[in-house]
Amino acid sequence: MKYFLYLLVTTSFFLTSASTFADNTDQNDSEGNSEQIVVTGKKQQPSIVENYSTVGTKTNTALKEVPQSITVITRQQMDDQNVRTVSKALAYSAGVSAGSRPGGRFDSIYLRGFGGFGGNANYVQFLDGLRMTRGLSYAVPSFDEYLMQSVEVLRGPASVLYGQASPGGFVNMTMKKAEKQTSYEVRGDGASYNYGDIMADMGGVVNKDKTLALRLTAVGRYGDTQVDFAKERHLAIMPQLQWTPTNDTSLYARFVYQYDPNSLYGIALPAKGTVLKNPNGKLPTSLNTSEPGFDKYRRSEYVFEAGLDHNLSDAIGFHQKFRYMRLDSNFQSVSLRALASDNATASRMATVSYEQLNSYNVDNNLQSHFDTGQVHHTLITGLDFLLADSDRALGNTVIPSLNLYDPVYGASFTPKVTSYATQSQTQLGLYIQDQAKYKNLSMIMGGAL
Repeated sequence: MKYFLYLLVTTSFFLTSASTFADNTDQNDSEGNSEQIVVTGKKQQPSIVENYSTVGTKTNTALKEVPQSITVITRQQMDDQNVRTVSKALAYSAGVSAGSRPGGRFDSIYLRGFGGFGGNANYVQFLDGLRMTRGLSYAVPSFDEYLMQSVEVLRGPASVLYGQASPGGFVNMTMKKAEKQTSYEVRGDGASYNYGDIMADMGGVVNKDKTLALRLTAVGRYGDTQVDFAKERHLAIMPQLQWTPTNDTSLYARFVYQYDPNSLYGIALPAKGTVLKNPNGKLPTSLNTSEPGFDKYRRSEYVFEAGLDHNLSDAIGFHQKFRYMRLDSNFQSVSLRALASDNATASRMATVSYEQLNSYNVDNNLQSHFDTGQVHHTLITGLDFLLADSDRALGNTVIPSLNLYDPVYGASFTPKVTSYATQSQTQLGLYIQDQAKYKNLSMIMGGAL
């Protein structure tokens, strides 16, 4: 059993600037005429700046009072930048290198130097404050950015509140929520490589008492890629509801289905002929070194999430989140092994992996507010639990070589499964945190076991 204890202190000084306003109403000029002032304004668009977040403390706290570096990428910023993946949304975040793997399969990141490939890979790890688990190999969850309300980057260790995570920090995605305000949106885009997408988001209250709100978000994407014979296909849909029977109680439930029938895997090319000289000439980046129709990454994701917020009194509130996620992945790919002495022929290997992942998350916490003298406290105590089971069938098969400068496809081979593996993960954590504030001094203390 591991114990964690930390003490983080931050001091914030707030400067208030005084403004003097002159009363210009009904002042008479020398001729006895009254002067009228008309002020017109334009409705302000949603800001791309967010000043509050729950990711650092699990309470809605001003970012300037949290002694960790946090970046919140809002929905407005993602729309303004016209991003199409969570990795792209992270492109302007300090300390984050996103999109290290080509294609749209995973949201792979480097955060403060932590990341890589294989067992060192670092992915977007949290959704709505709950950790997302991955399978043994290629069963890695990834969700469409259009389903998100924001993407948050928390830098530095956060094991007290969240358990196991990268020492460099983590990325948390927050999904859109059903709201009482009625809204409708439909979008469509097109681009090169026959790319196109259509997105829809609509919702609002559905009863007279305005206690029940529904929302439906859906997106479909399709297109070819710069690699010959490689395609991208994507579908996601998220219906949800929010029920607020009283001012002190709120419940939500959402279901997410995402299907990726085709997704580009990073087809590699040798250094000679790309970044290094090759006597046979330069290789085009559109070259497909696999077999047309064989490479694929087919993934299905099912998510059910529910949450409860209930104020027991003016000073005490209970919060609970639950999520079940199932992921099925079917991975097939051909990789290059070595370049022959003629600098043109490459040996190849086919890999197949069939995986299934089931995970359960639940987080319960009690938040209380009280004063000790002139010090105001926000105390949070919680218990979280994670259970994840995955299984995998994996195989590698050597297949015929390919002349990269005169490719002839149609090699005959049968990929074979050579190993089977299962994995089970459990995590149970009890945590406590006190946010103490005295005038302009903020202090956070916490521990977990």
